Amino acid sequence: MQQGDTFALFFIDLDGFKKINDEYGHDVGDRVLIEASKRLQNIIEHTYRLGGDEFVCIKHFESEKELQNIAKNLMFNLTMPCKDGKIILSGSVGISRFPEDATTAFDLKKRADLAMYAAKQAGKNRYYFYKDVA
Repeated sequence: MQQGDTFALFFIDLDGFKKINDEYGHDVGDRVLIEASKRLQNIIEHTYRLGGDEFVCIKHFESEKELQNIAKNLMFNLTMPCKDGKIILSGSVGISRFPEDATTAFDLKKRADLAMYAAKQAGKNRYYFYKDVA
């Protein structure tokens, strides 16, 4: 993080992933996580799995409209049927921006996580900006 940078942190949690593990087993769950990761990386190169079914993506941006389009694209790509055709994913996305929402990595992640939880509470399969839930 440097002066003049503007980037967003996307915090993504797969909706209902526990159910996938319970119904299909952990081997299928692992393959689903790999597929979800690839789908996210196709949109945002800097995508990292935090653990479980949580991912973070980091992306430079020019405008809030661009971030909205990226979030919609992430969600659209997650909801494509998996290779077996039976499993349909969705994800809840929280977005925080540097430096508007926070100036430390810890606070950026925390605020994107808060926005993601607001998206889950609002019905899942949606995105929220931190500024809209603060």
